[in-house]
Amino acid sequence: MPNTLESPTNTSRRVAELIGAFNAEIMRRSTGEMLKLMQREGLSMPRLSTVMLLDRRGQQTISEISEFLNLTLGTTSHIVDQLVEGGYVDRHECREDRRQKRISLSERGRVFMSEIHQARIADLSHQLQGLPEPLLEQLLAVMSDVMDHLDT
Repeated sequence: MPNTLESPTNTSRRVAELIGAFNAEIMRRSTGEMLKLMQREGLSMPRLSTVMLLDRRGQQTISEISEFLNLTLGTTSHIVDQLVEGGYVDRHECREDRRQKRISLSERGRVFMSEIHQARIADLSHQLQGLPEPLLEQLLAVMSDVMDHLDT
């Protein structure tokens, strides 16, 4: 008799694929609002990507940002200069090596990222409102269980 249970590796792969598809759907639906926010703030995609990187990972060096963006150090320095001038990031000397600069989000950068997060949440909430109530209840229960496990 064939084994009907999936291996943990196969299940993990399927979960990862589903999360990827779900994330792509969220991004697809929130892209319009993100573009409006980018235009309002005069941010290019590399500048937005830098702000999002700092929001996700915290302080970074120019080299770390450059590697993430896959751009030269000179181009990355220029992007950071623009973000400093716009008030989205702060640049500090590294205590251990004063030649090295650490880049972090400023208050304006944090407020902007909060707007982006809120826009994504609003778009997703709007889409989920159309789901049947029993399915929403199941989603809530599963997501709560997952979050409980992630917190441990």
